[in-house]
Amino acid sequence: LRRSESQLKEADRLKDEFLATLAHELRNPLAPLRTSLELIRLPDNTPEDVEEIRVMMEEQVALLVRLVDDLLDVSRITSGKIRLQRQPSLLSSLVGTAVQANRAAIDAGQVTLNIVLPKTPVSLDVDPTRFVQVISNVLNNAIKFTDPGGEIRVAAELVRSTDARNDEVVIRITDSGIGIPREMLPRVFELFAQGDTTAHRSHTGLGIGLALARRLIGMHGGSIDAHSDGPGSGATFSLRMPVSQTVEDTRPSPAPPVALRISRRVVVIDDNPAAARSIQRLVTALGGECLVAHSGESGLAHIRELRPDIVILDIGMPRLDGYETCRRIREEFGSDMFIVALTGWGQDRDKQNAMEAGFDVHLTKPADPIILEKLLAGAGQSAQL
Repeated sequence: LRRSESQLKEADRLKDEFLATLAHELRNPLAPLRTSLELIRLPDNTPEDVEEIRVMMEEQVALLVRLVDDLLDVSRITSGKIRLQRQPSLLSSLVGTAVQANRAAIDAGQVTLNIVLPKTPVSLDVDPTRFVQVISNVLNNAIKFTDPGGEIRVAAELVRSTDARNDEVVIRITDSGIGIPREMLPRVFELFAQGDTTAHRSHTGLGIGLALARRLIGMHGGSIDAHSDGPGSGATFSLRMPVSQTVEDTRPSPAPPVALRISRRVVVIDDNPAAARSIQRLVTALGGECLVAHSGESGLAHIRELRPDIVILDIGMPRLDGYETCRRIREEFGSDMFIVALTGWGQDRDKQNAMEAGFDVHLTKPADPIILEKLLAGAGQSAQL
């Protein structure tokens, strides 16, 4: 009984600590977002001021999305709901994407980043999105615990074996940061693990990123370990993955992005007025025509009036929810109309329910604006999204 009581007290303490940390991490990006909204209201803003504020808000939204995605991924992994979609992927592309995802944090942290990759292009059999997440999480951890003026090095080495099928690539992410105490090293990959980060309290995080990295790379058949000589000596995280093959990189350079213009009729149905209005502004800014409704019933009336090319439809609405609204659209107008589910419900089961109800595409809020623009321009079909 005493042991059970002690375990319950410890569990309660950890829960309170986690909730306090979660509140702290949510407030960090929310504070500048709130201030930025007030700044936009001021009458004497120049276009340069607005652009600076917009960039800052975009960065903070990205932090919030990352936090929520990490929390959801913990749930998906522990319940076995993540399925890898593997394909041959160039190591250079994976590292480049992870670095780009952390570019704003690297610049804000005023750290120097050095990247060293094998001269021979290396291909890995991975789920590109999930493997980039592994590299990105470890890199993000290094950035958070490296002081301005410090250095981070991402170095990949091709380790040959007598049997080419057993060749490995080792990616070492080394920082000159605060280091890891010896007693903490065995625990850095545990969920919600936190070291003594008093000097970096504003960057504690939830203790999720490294745990996710270990579980995801394990699902790929790889491994990750950490080394540090102690406080003040920095840290090195080593990722090991079997090599699929070495290839010549003959891919053409990506074309520069082109501003999309559309001539589409769109109906947005969402009981959240702010969410609906933001999509309407995006559609009209791209040259399209858009009507907004805040219920399934009024949405159906707008569809009868406008006969849109695309319907963007929320799921969780009162009375007539998104699933039933979609079914009624299909019954009345057939399969020609392109219907997009844009919702906060993003589990695999939610996506399956959307497809069964007749949606063409399921997007989870907050959707990537680039994907939305491509979809509105007719450049994206469900298979490409």
